[in-house]
Amino acid sequence: NNEPSHIHFDDIKVSKIATTADINDLITYAQSEIDKAKEINADVDAAELKLEQAKRAVAQEDYKMVQYLVDEAVWLAKRSSIGHISVRDLKASSTKISGHTVMIKGTVKDLKARDGTGYNFALDDGTDSISVTYQGSLTDIKNEYVIEVTGVFDAPSETVTTSKIEKISGPITQPQAGLTLSIEEIATLISIGGTLAGVAGYIARTLSAKRRRKILFKNLMDEIDEIYSRFKMNARRCEAELYKLRDQILDAFKEGTLDEDNYKVLSKRLEEYMKEIKGQIESEMT
Repeated sequence: NNEPSHIHFDDIKVSKIATTADINDLITYAQSEIDKAKEINADVDAAELKLEQAKRAVAQEDYKMVQYLVDEAVWLAKRSSIGHISVRDLKASSTKISGHTVMIKGTVKDLKARDGTGYNFALDDGTDSISVTYQGSLTDIKNEYVIEVTGVFDAPSETVTTSKIEKISGPITQPQAGLTLSIEEIATLISIGGTLAGVAGYIARTLSAKRRRKILFKNLMDEIDEIYSRFKMNARRCEAELYKLRDQILDAFKEGTLDEDNYKVLSKRLEEYMKEIKGQIESEMT
């Protein structure tokens, strides 16, 4: 049986009649990506499960399902986690590890807010340092804090785009010798300094929060459109990516980084695309 097939790997699309050889090539390609991930001791359990499901779909001659499952297996293999790694070892095997998920523990250096939402900083684990980017709030993390990041490593830029940050400990401070004040004097200074710092901090946070919410809204709107444009030819994958983004948008709203009006606009855009994708999935099943 020759069945029409629309194969999608990353940004590569191939439309043709699927033959047994074509299907075998897809399975072989997915297996090769899993094998490459195994070479760097990445966790490929999820990818192997998808590939096994794809092989069962081949036996059932469900070629559309084969397309979806092989696509998922390849994506999971390329993004598979290698777990904890030192910056030195990461850089030594940068080409092989690029695109994979890594975990690094180290000290925050040169923390800077990006022109918009998120932060850039260097993470020093004692063996070397590496650039890290994070899109989200870092209200309780500052320079010299010890943290653990989980994110995707990009070799060309030597940067980890992190999706999760866990604070391990605050900075180690040393007592300073010098001026001695009475308890009453310290209390007075704390009261005056705290008031002034509180007012200035409130104004700065208010202006900064409004600006960040505005830029975050634009970035999320662009991401919704980009996901739909990229994956619309693979309806099931598109639906999964939109659901994932919907959860991120909801989390941002709960955290206060999105206001209610922007959240409603983003939700409406998502619903429009998801309705279209669901219709496409239903038509494929009939």
